[in-house]
Amino acid sequence: MPGCADARPSADVPLRERSYEIFGDEKQLDRLLGTSLFGPGRLSSGPLLLVVENSDTFDTLAGLLSGEPGPVGWIAWGAGQAFEASVLSVAELPQVTELRYYGDLDATGLRIPAAASELAIGEGLPEVQLSASLYRILLAQGALQRTNGEGRIDQDRAAALAAWLLPELRREAARLLASGRRIPQEAAGFELLTRSRAWRGSL
Repeated sequence: MPGCADARPSADVPLRERSYEIFGDEKQLDRLLGTSLFGPGRLSSGPLLLVVENSDTFDTLAGLLSGEPGPVGWIAWGAGQAFEASVLSVAELPQVTELRYYGDLDATGLRIPAAASELAIGEGLPEVQLSASLYRILLAQGALQRTNGEGRIDQDRAAALAAWLLPELRREAARLLASGRRIPQEAAGFELLTRSRAWRGSL
């Protein structure tokens, strides 16, 4: 994905064409144009912004990171699909040079950051990368899988959705999606994240 900004300068792409390209709906960016990241909180002078899909997990991570933020300078609630447009508000945080995301392991949870990353790169902002350590913990909670409301996902589509993840995580995530299962990020909750401290230094 790096390099897309040079290939497609944002000034050359009309808003509704970009909206249709990303969302399949030419008016979606119109509706979300004023959207900002919800509750971005300053933790330190670090250059990393961590965006968390769901509100409860955002609260948990904000609390756990407040004392030992490591490289995380900011943490924000992505508010689900709203992040696909609110990613543009990262431009209001010029000190942020690295953008990490943590969400559900399901089709929507993987599509959101991939679409947001495409939009961010097109606007000259940092690409949206995954918080690898948090996703590793989440994938390890296989016993807490839940049925995906979408049912089984075609293997090719599952592989395409999982492509946003690191290579070492893609096969297991694609298998999860293809089986019609999901792991909500709440499966790695406060107690687990409090016990496991390794994720803090390698977001």
